[in-house]
Amino acid sequence: MTAPYAIEVEGAKELRKVFREIGDKNLGRQLRDANRIVSEMVVAAAVPNVPVRSGRLRRSVKALATQTTAYGKAGSQAVPYAAAIHWGEGTGNINATTGATFGRPARNIAGRPFLWDAADRVIDRAVKEYEDAVQNILDGIR
Repeated sequence: MTAPYAIEVEGAKELRKVFREIGDKNLGRQLRDANRIVSEMVVAAAVPNVPVRSGRLRRSVKALATQTTAYGKAGSQAVPYAAAIHWGEGTGNINATTGATFGRPARNIAGRPFLWDAADRVIDRAVKEYEDAVQNILDGIR
């Protein structure tokens, strides 16, 4: 489950293009590391607010990053209920046309958007950390 919570960085596409043209693969890794810093900040803020029954959901929360994205993920094949806990599930989540509940009874689960709430709490600090990390990368090129 990934939250569709994104920050668009103006010029990021162009920055990656310049890094590719320079040909230094380490620059791409450094950009991924800058994204990882942001995703780890969100996950660190989210984990204390993950509802705990068995602890599997909390253990499934991970920080992920590529050169182009930073995001937190919760759930896995072993924790298929992560989306229902995060977004909620109830009568509004059944198929409005057919009334299907996807092979199981509809549950009344209030959403607890721990990843989104964490992103909201750390956004200002995360943007500053990302800017600093990218500036460090650029300073190293000179």
